[in-house]
Amino acid sequence: MKIPTVDLEAVFREQLKSFVFSEQEIANHLSGAGRIVQEKETLLASLEQNRDQVKTELEKLYRLYIEGEIPSHGYGEKFRPKSTS
Repeated sequence: MKIPTVDLEAVFREQLKSFVFSEQEIANHLSGAGRIVQEKETLLASLEQNRDQVKTELEKLYRLYIEGEIPSHGYGEKFRPKSTS
């Protein structure tokens, strides 16, 4: 007795769905993705805080330069782009 092709196809599709789309695999993927997002958010917050600190320091130095407290030669050496050679 032969199994009809339609029945074999249906069984194959069901097995494939349970393999590819198992609830546990989806849950594991979402959990891992959630951890990665959380790590990236923590990193972003840290980088934003660092950026704000650098910006504040730069503003203080610029004010000192404008007020004449830092000579232009020293200020230029500090903030001139580094050569790539």
